[in-house]
Amino acid sequence: MAGNVNTIKSQSICTKSITTVVQGKEITAQLSLMEEGIDLLITGGDKSHIGAVEIANPDGELFCVNFPTHKDDVIAGKWCRELWNRYKVQTVVSVGIHYDAATRELIEEILNKTDKMMEELLNG
Repeated sequence: MAGNVNTIKSQSICTKSITTVVQGKEITAQLSLMEEGIDLLITGGDKSHIGAVEIANPDGELFCVNFPTHKDDVIAGKWCRELWNRYKVQTVVSVGIHYDAATRELIEEILNKTDKMMEELLNG
């Protein structure tokens, strides 16, 4: 299990968040569902930051900005496609997960844990 899903509702925005731990460091996903759009921020590890931003327009076309030396677009793209497929609204996903000296095994663990986070956040 990745973590508990916390939900906060206001007039027109529903905010959900979920946190998991990979190698003793938190990764958090904060999802805001609006009447006409979705905003998701995923950060964690040794240094939170923005490494990639994936955008789906109302027609489902994807656009990505991936900052140099970052690989966060893999997670951003997967979440953006899933959110757009589910809700069919413009979607913005920003991701910044950094671990110092990340190995291939650590990257696989991060990908697996963020997949589980997505499943729990969207189905929980």
